[in-house]
Amino acid sequence: DLNEYNQCQTQLKELYTSLSGCQKALVNQNEFIAYRLIYYVFLLGNKKYEGGSSDLFDIMLSLTPEQRKHPMIDYALKVRSAVADANYHLFFRLQKSALSPSMVFLMDHLVPSVRFWSLQRICKAYRPSVSAEFVLFELGFAKEEQELASKWLESCGCVLSKDRKVLQTKDCIVHESDLKKQNSLI
Repeated sequence: DLNEYNQCQTQLKELYTSLSGCQKALVNQNEFIAYRLIYYVFLLGNKKYEGGSSDLFDIMLSLTPEQRKHPMIDYALKVRSAVADANYHLFFRLQKSALSPSMVFLMDHLVPSVRFWSLQRICKAYRPSVSAEFVLFELGFAKEEQELASKWLESCGCVLSKDRKVLQTKDCIVHESDLKKQNSLI
């Protein structure tokens, strides 16, 4: 649950602040900073949360050059950049190469909104049609998810050819999916 996750992050932040003089206790601090960065990227897409961008930039400004080189923080900054630049191709590549299960968990929460705005861009860029397999790959769906993914496309207002191999982008009116959440990745 993300609310519990946020509470844990808050406690960890306070703990690391209180232990700032003890190097042994700070061993995993960069990992948790990376998680917090990705969490704040998620919050940027939440209309209820207005402090996201300032919190995110506060963390980014506080990073030392050594911290920026840490693999987990470097990864989290790449995720932030991919989302900020609307670079869905990079985002889904990063998702597949997540450095820990916790990163996967956090990125899974970003997937629905990234998929939605990515689909909007794909439908504008690839006129009059594009391979459905290409679109699903670009949206981070695995091969074994093709049937569910095609249903997701249709639930977003996409029009597929009769053989379901071509997305008729010129006929699509993209909106958020009306499928019930059947899979954590949709």
